Amino acid sequence: MMAVAYLPTLSRMQIRVQTGTDSEGKPVFKSRNYNNLKPSSTDEDFYAVALAIAGLQTHLVDRIRRINEGDLNEA
Repeated sequence: MMAVAYLPTLSRMQIRVQTGTDSEGKPVFKSRNYNNLKPSSTDEDFYAVALAIAGLQTHLVDRIRRINEGDLNEA
C-alpha cells in the first residue's frame, strides 16, 4: 500500500443561523460563509473566531462548521 500525504490548501467557515419559522412552525435556516481562512489555524483558534462572529449575529446560531480542502499526494 502506498503512503499518501494530505496538504491543506484552504479552509472555510460556515455559520448557520435560524432566521425564523415557516408557516408550519418549522425552523428556517440561512448560512453565513467566510472564505479564504488560514488552513493551518488550529481548531481551537478557528472555533474562537467563529464564536466571536456568532456573538455579532442577531439570529440564533444553530451550527458552526469548518470546511477544509487540500491536495493528496504520494508521500
